[in-house]
Amino acid sequence: WSLLVQAVDHWHEPSAALMRPFRQLPDWRMDDLMISFSVPGGGVGPHLDQYDVFIIQGTGRRRWRVGEKTPLKQHCPHPDLLQVEPFDAIIDEEMEPGDILYIPPGFPHEGYALENALNYSVGFRAPNGRELVSGFADYVLARELGSKRYGDPDVKL
Repeated sequence: WSLLVQAVDHWHEPSAALMRPFRQLPDWRMDDLMISFSVPGGGVGPHLDQYDVFIIQGTGRRRWRVGEKTPLKQHCPHPDLLQVEPFDAIIDEEMEPGDILYIPPGFPHEGYALENALNYSVGFRAPNGRELVSGFADYVLARELGSKRYGDPDVKL
């Protein structure tokens, strides 16, 4: 089994320090730090994420497999987890404490613990066009911007 705790950096200041090396990226790209604890054999299975993620191996060892970005049959046992059918790995690595693995959005991957393991996942938003426009609209509305109407200059009747 695995225990996943999301947004740890939002409420635990010492954990937020893991985000500092990534601060060269714009804040709007930053999502969260997720910490996972797994017992031997534990993991969430093959899945997709729609964001960039850096996996930092904390303690223990975990095997990570990453596949090609190709269409795979998907199923959603949970609304926040997009699982996929098994895939052929293009990356198959055993990670030890201090190792980091980058996984781009849309690449199938899975990790399973070889012993009790802690992993830190630093996630970065990879929004689509609709999400960018929606986010900008929310920003404008929340700050009550854009209320001034357009008017032609120097109109005389």
